[in-house]
This record gives sequence, structure tokens and C-alpha cells, in this order.
Amino acid sequence: MPAYVIDLRADRRWIELVERIKEALLSRLGDALVRIVALASPDDELYGSNVLIVVERDDDAVVRSVMESVVDAERSAGMEGVISPLIVTPNERRVIEGFEAYETPQMDEDVWSSLVKELCINLRERVPGSKMVALKSPRDRVYDSNILIICEGDDDRTVEEILRSVVDAERSAGMEGVISPLIVTPNERRIIEGFGGYEVVC
Repeated sequence: MPAYVIDLRADRRWIELVERIKEALLSRLGDALVRIVALASPDDELYGSNVLIVVERDDDAVVRSVMESVVDAERSAGMEGVISPLIVTPNERRVIEGFEAYETPQMDEDVWSSLVKELCINLRERVPGSKMVALKSPRDRVYDSNILIICEGDDDRTVEEILRSVVDAERSAGMEGVISPLIVTPNERRIIEGFGGYEVVC
């Protein structure tokens, strides 16, 4: 039986869903499954995921089996699109340790506000002309993100500068994995309208 880690204080439906994914994975992967680490809530995220799945190898067949297991577990629980898995191998120790040590960020509005302002400053310097929309709380989500960044181009260099700005803002606040940015260009109107009603910070 692989190691299995979940906070038993979590919501009962979330625990039951994670139990279902565990059973589905065991059925499909057997000994290739090493460990499952689920965050305390489906709304929590680390590296954009709420469940870590550690497998002996991450070839196409294993990844396909994991994704099929996720779909089956969600359908059987009537909770589709809830699990966001991250698939790694045992040698990715830093990621595994990050999941095992993760605690749900408790952040008051002032701390979130100062983190958003720090990101704003970084973006002004590194991606001039960009605009940013911030949700009211880091736990709020639109399209699985809590920050919308609108910039003229989404080329590799621009995206890299934005991600550097996010990492630097979080480091300056002593946090990690709090900001979940969505990067778009001005012509992606439908996505931008989805963030309508939230504050344009800069």
C-alpha cells in the first residue's frame, strides 16, 4: 500500500473524493503508485495542483492512467473538474516535501493587498503597459486564478518576466505559491470580462 496523506480535518466530501482517486489509481497502477498527497481543500493549490501523485515512472501510459482515474473518481462522486493532479516521480523531492509540508495559507486582507501591490510594482518595472486585476482574496478563483495580468504580448520573454515578478513578490512577503496568475492579451475579451467587477489594481 503506498503512502497516503490527507488532513482528516478536511471537508468530508473532499476526503471521500480523494479516497475514490486512491482506489482508482491502485486499481490501474498497482505497484507503480508510490504516494498520494492531497491538500486540505480542493481550493488550496501548490504548483497549480491540489493532489500530488507520486509514481515510479511518468511515461505516457502512466500519465494516461492517472488522468483516467481522476475522471472516473470525479464522475462517481458527482464532482467533476475538482481534482487538479500533479504527477511526479520519487526523485522530485523538493516538490514532494513542499506538498507534505503545505499548510493552508491564512491571509488577512491587508497582507493580500500588500502582496498585490508588490506584484504591481514589479510588473510596472518589468512589463511596462501591463494591467492587473486582483480578486478580493487569494482563495477566490476565476478560471482557476486569483490575479489577471493583461499585456500586449504573451511571448516567452514577457511570460518569464511576469513569473519572475510573481516569485519575487511572494519571496518578499515570505510566501510561496499564493499568487495564481492568468496571463492574457487585450483581445481575449471573454476571459477579461470574467474578471469584471473585480479591482483593477494597476
